[in-house]
Amino acid sequence: MLACSLLGTTLLLNGLLGLLKFEDRIYYRAHERVAVYDHKMEMEGYRKNVDIMVSMPFGDTIAVGMRRT
Repeated sequence: MLACSLLGTTLLLNGLLGLLKFEDRIYYRAHERVAVYDHKMEMEGYRKNVDIMVSMPFGDTIAVGMRRT
């Protein structure tokens, strides 16, 4: 019963994070979203044929310090 409730909670939270678009807030730079690591070839690369729209209202200054609103 505990395992089922943990699984249900995990699936619920995963769905909520998808609805809130939390993944968009995890990555700061656009190329980080499409970066992959190929363990077989032991090298980094990017997913092919991916288009990304990025909203950066403050430019690169938010990487330096906290944004105040």
